[in-house]
Parts: sequence; structure tokens; C-alpha cells
Amino acid sequence: MEKKSSIRIILGIITFLFGISLLILVFILCFDLFGTSFVLPKDIEDSQVLSELLGYAMNFFVKIGALIVMTIVASVLTNKGISLTFKDIEKKQ
Repeated sequence: MEKKSSIRIILGIITFLFGISLLILVFILCFDLFGTSFVLPKDIEDSQVLSELLGYAMNFFVKIGALIVMTIVASVLTNKGISLTFKDIEKKQ
């Protein structure tokens, strides 16, 4: 019984660290996404400006959606790691 509890604690710590690393990755991606400037090419024709702007806007919203999903998943993983770790630690006491 002691061995199973120790394995769960280690698995909980690994899950927690994986969730934290995903949260750090989301932060880096957000920083990169909002740190880049938006520049249209100078040789673009007037008829292509709207399609280029819509393409940039769609790309932006897809990235925002992916970042929101990644943040939720990372938070759930981190919370699961914490609950696994402390559930078995409380059982030991």
C-alpha cells in the first residue's frame, strides 16, 4: 500500500510540473503573439487589402482560441496534479 501511495505522489508531482510547463508555454506564445507588429506588404494591390486583413484577423482569432484552450487544459492538469499529490499525503497522516 505504501508503494502505491508513493507512486501516486510522484505521478501527481509530475502532472503538476507538466501543467506548469504548459502554462509557461502559453505565456510565451501570448507574449510572442502580442509582441509582433502588424505590417501589410507595400506592393499589395487595393483589391487584396481586405482579403489580407481578413486573413490576419482570422489567424489572430484562431491563435487566441487555441491559447484559451491550452490555458484551460494546463490549469486542469495542474489542479489534478495538486489533488493527486495532497490526497495521498493526507491519507498517510
